[in-house]
Amino acid sequence: MMSNKEINKNQTPCPFCNSKLGLIYVQSHYQCLNCKQVTDPCCGGEICGDYLLEINKNSNNG
Repeated sequence: MMSNKEINKNQTPCPFCNSKLGLIYVQSHYQCLNCKQVTDPCCGGEICGDYLLEINKNSNNG
């Protein structure tokens, strides 16, 4: 069984250096083993603002 920090060799090549060496999971993101660039940031740019506003608005109406 693989732990969270083991190398993920089945990933696509690194988008920065094209290395197929693999990625490693480090503190909630994936990082290339070759160039050390973060390839998948922890939040990935998602926002929750509008979603939470809608939930709050709907819960206050009912």
